[in-house]
Amino acid sequence: MTDGARPGLWLRLTDAQFLRFLMVGVLNTIVGYGVYCLGLVVFGRAEIALIIANVVGYGFNFFSIGRLVFRNRNWRTLPGFLIVAVIVYCLNLAMLNGLQAGGLNAWVGQLVCLPVVVVLNYLLMKRFVFGPGSPSSPTLV
Repeated sequence: MTDGARPGLWLRLTDAQFLRFLMVGVLNTIVGYGVYCLGLVVFGRAEIALIIANVVGYGFNFFSIGRLVFRNRNWRTLPGFLIVAVIVYCLNLAMLNGLQAGGLNAWVGQLVCLPVVVVLNYLLMKRFVFGPGSPSSPTLV
């Protein structure tokens, strides 16, 4: 690799921050999917279960992702975090509805959605919530 060259995709994906995101994501996924399954049992509707799981999950995720992944405790990131949460929720719901329309049940459908949702969440959080130019970046604090 020459000076100034960008590292390959593998190196960028395996940086410490992304690995922390994946490790914290396992915990977040357990919490979020657990609440989703409980919501399915209690309410019987994927849309309601997904809303509840997202509200509980994103409350938990704000602290775990902000502090453990991006090393950020700044409350000014909350509005951007919530905007990303709503965008990801809408895309997740559209994917889940599409999978259900194709014959997959809500339990398995959400499991299929998770990898896409995880990567999308990381990229949007890194770029728009905790990255350069975000409310908590050194240039704006």
